[in-house]
Amino acid sequence: MAKPVKVEIISKQYIKPSSPTPPEKSSLKISVMDELNYVMSTPLVLFYPAADIGPEDDVVSYLDGKSRLLKAALADTLTLYYPYAGVLTDAGNSIDCNDAGIEYVEAAVDGTLSDAVFRRPDPDLLENFLLVQDLAGSGRYVGARVQTTAFSCGGMAVAISLTHKIGDGASLQTFLQTWAAAVAAREKSTPIPAELFPEFASDSIILSSSDVGVPLPTPPAARREQVRTTTRRFVFRPEVIEPLRRRCSSPAVERPTRVEAVSAVIWRSLMKINAAKRSAAGLQNQKKKKESVLVQATNWRTKFNPPLSAHLVGNLSGKLICRAENGPDEDLKSLVGYIRGEMRAEHERHFAETSRKKIGVDDVVEAIIDFAVEFKEMHARDDVDLYSFSSLLTFKFHDVDFGWGKPAWVVFTNLILEQFVLFLEGGGREGKGGGGVEAMVSIGEDDAAALEEDEELLEFALFNPPVGGGGGGGGKREGRGAKILSSL
Repeated sequence: MAKPVKVEIISKQYIKPSSPTPPEKSSLKISVMDELNYVMSTPLVLFYPAADIGPEDDVVSYLDGKSRLLKAALADTLTLYYPYAGVLTDAGNSIDCNDAGIEYVEAAVDGTLSDAVFRRPDPDLLENFLLVQDLAGSGRYVGARVQTTAFSCGGMAVAISLTHKIGDGASLQTFLQTWAAAVAAREKSTPIPAELFPEFASDSIILSSSDVGVPLPTPPAARREQVRTTTRRFVFRPEVIEPLRRRCSSPAVERPTRVEAVSAVIWRSLMKINAAKRSAAGLQNQKKKKESVLVQATNWRTKFNPPLSAHLVGNLSGKLICRAENGPDEDLKSLVGYIRGEMRAEHERHFAETSRKKIGVDDVVEAIIDFAVEFKEMHARDDVDLYSFSSLLTFKFHDVDFGWGKPAWVVFTNLILEQFVLFLEGGGREGKGGGGVEAMVSIGEDDAAALEEDEELLEFALFNPPVGGGGGGGGKREGRGAKILSSL
């Protein structure tokens, strides 16, 4: 019997910017979109095998050298991302850029990366690569937290969390790219490339609440906060994506995207679970059915013409609200149609005119506030089942190279919101990208077994397989996988 894997904390410290923040940058207003987001963080973990260690190398010294370089480069990065080293003011609408620093935790695992993580990815273990339970209540924390975990083989996990009060997935990608460039700059004694310098959206594009002049709705409280959640991982291999697209296609949407097709399958699975619970509770004869609503995040940077800078840091994510009044009675084609229809509607509302006249992001502030009001009202309704989806498929997390190669696996963890689904590029035979999708699904603990056993989902998705397709099983149904694979 394998011994349990334990992540042991070795040290904690605060990393400050390597150069003091100038007085004229001592305060930064956050934007309307920042203010309307939760004070929450979803950690990203990047796993790096020991690609450049020799048989005669001392593993401890090897890992210590990596950690020292990472910390020095992080300090250089924070001179550019100085708000991340500050604190959110009591008013909640600006950051005191006081160079307090961000917490950097060093940890260790007595085991190899392959045996401890890749053979049987354990969601409970993954959460220990960066804990976030205390972030919302920490008066010092605002921007980011980092944890590096060393393995006995010389491999390393680099985990980072970024609060939604100051950035989105694209902001996290930009930060990691700059941090990796800072490592290279240290090693080569060259400056960080100017094209990687961030621009803060609240400084230049999106208004703050004080500029808007109207009160903002507060973000809704975490829904069903008494429900304990757990995360389940489903992998859609590249070879099943095309059959799934065909299953979801219709005259209305002839070729669904990966996001649309995978979203439809998981959305329907979650709806079936909720419908079954109501039926078991004797509520199936209610006069009014519950409306199933999917809220899909979209990156607005790419939607403007010309597109906004990829290095524009802050929250620039819109939301699509897709409704399915018939819940699990809807088929996959209909669900894809609702998602595509809302995507077209968003384009017409905000971006259709950008090719004919210049529209600034400020022009959609009113729409942002209107959505926030609608979302909060919907969040509180008893006749709505709410599902939140976010796709990070286009982001280049698998390309983040700190000087010892690209990560073998990238995963998000600590998805604390119930019925929250996050997509990452993955599913390739090497555990990296390649056209597949890794879906992390946060669900109530009592509902997890039903999700793992959903036949329609398992027709296309593997439940928690080993990373890279190597030995070991993925859970209590070790040999079970996507049925479609057997027919390819």
